Amino acid sequence: MVHKEKEIKLLLTKEEYEMIQSLFPFEKPYVQSNYYYGHENIDTHITVRIRKKNDLKLQIKIPVCINGSLHIKEEYEGTIDKVYDILPLEKIKNIYDVGADSDLYLLGRLCTNRRVCTLFHDIEIALDLNEYLGKTDYELEIEYKGEYPSQVVAVLERENIFLKGNTKGKKTRFMEQLQEGCACKREKGI
Repeated sequence: MVHKEKEIKLLLTKEEYEMIQSLFPFEKPYVQSNYYYGHENIDTHITVRIRKKNDLKLQIKIPVCINGSLHIKEEYEGTIDKVYDILPLEKIKNIYDVGADSDLYLLGRLCTNRRVCTLFHDIEIALDLNEYLGKTDYELEIEYKGEYPSQVVAVLERENIFLKGNTKGKKTRFMEQLQEGCACKREKGI
């Protein structure tokens, strides 16, 4: 299955995160985990992950356009039987050929406590608390079909929460934290 994902991403402070909870009628929170995979021969802009929510999905995201907070990606998805330490290449190629020439290895896990609001037509607002590699961050994702979600953006701007340039996605933030941890270990001689 493939679809085009259009979303606005905003990194939030803890205070903004707490305030936004009262701005929209969010459903009951749920937890999902993203298991990220990589290999030195794969384009770092491509996301290969297994998402665990109610079931397991192998997802591959290819960037089409990233412009500040706006992220447009092609997303390929299929079911998978388990979370692998080493993800077999044939499982990936069943979904999309990412250009790797061997299996991908598990880099780590990002756990998200997510609240969703679907009040607006063709718009899903996701308020996320993310934990990964000893770090916690807060994020708002506004995924939409069709026209730009100006009514949601207007609600945020009334509360002095503005779209920021160069908002990084979860995988990019995860990878930066992973590399920072590896650099610290090298400095300590571990």
